[in-house]
Amino acid sequence: SLPYAMQEAGLLLGPLLLFVICLASRLSLWLVLTAGCSLRAASYEEMVALTLGRRWAVVVTVILLLLLWFVIVAYSILLGDLLGPVLAYGARA
Repeated sequence: SLPYAMQEAGLLLGPLLLFVICLASRLSLWLVLTAGCSLRAASYEEMVALTLGRRWAVVVTVILLLLLWFVIVAYSILLGDLLGPVLAYGARA
C-alpha cells in the first residue's frame, strides 16, 4: 500500500507526507513513554487503568486482543496467498 500511496501522492508530496507521518508516530511514542514513566506504569494496561479507570483498561485490552486477532488472520491469508503457488510449483517439479 505504501508504494501505491507514494505513486498517487507524487514525487514531492509523497516523501513530505511520509515525513509528517513519521513525526506524528514519534510524537505519539514519546507521549506514551512519558506518560508511562511519570505514572510508573509497568504496562500499557496499567497506564490506562491509572488514567481512565479499570473499566477502560478492560476495553483497551479487548481492543488490543481484537487487533492482534485480525493481524493473525491477515498474516495467515497473506501466507496462504504467497506460499500456495510456491508449494504448487514444488509439487510439479
